[in-house]
Amino acid sequence: MATAALKFAKSAKGDITFAATPTTTMYKAELTNGNADSITLSTDADFYTVSFVFQPGTSCWVDVTGVTASGPTTATFAVTTSRLNPASYLLPAGAVISVVTESVTAQVSIAIWQGGNL
Repeated sequence: MATAALKFAKSAKGDITFAATPTTTMYKAELTNGNADSITLSTDADFYTVSFVFQPGTSCWVDVTGVTASGPTTATFAVTTSRLNPASYLLPAGAVISVVTESVTAQVSIAIWQGGNL
């Protein structure tokens, strides 16, 4: 996976604007209710910055622990490894990103940049 390095634009004064440079490593899908899909990050770099965009009004659960994402099954709090509509993650090489929706359909976009560290 040839992935662009994560870089942020700077203002005229040299301040970071938090506007990331575009990447060519992007995925898109229209998921249907209860049908999880996943992607696996390359091992070309140690870490990747991953950004998610979800269709407005939809609920998507994302799991990055290697198991299939799942939504809640009870009306009370329960321990989980899935997160509702996360904005971004810093993930290690080889991580599996699983996404599922409880909406009828949900369009999902995932952008990936090389870089970042803990």
